[in-house]
Amino acid sequence: MTPPFRTLAYRRRESLHLPTLPLVFLPHPMMNQSPAEIEAIADRVADAVARVFLDQAVADVEAAG
Repeated sequence: MTPPFRTLAYRRRESLHLPTLPLVFLPHPMMNQSPAEIEAIADRVADAVARVFLDQAVADVEAAG
């Protein structure tokens, strides 16, 4: 998501009872980006997104015992 929606995202995750849900922020506005720029942005955030999923997978395995 983009920074102008940060407060909304924080409120939404609280309303879903997921206060620790990680969020990944992208540049704003996205609609003005060219396809090449969007691809470059995706490349930059891919590691952060993967880290979120991997951290959660590890937590799930540890919780399962």
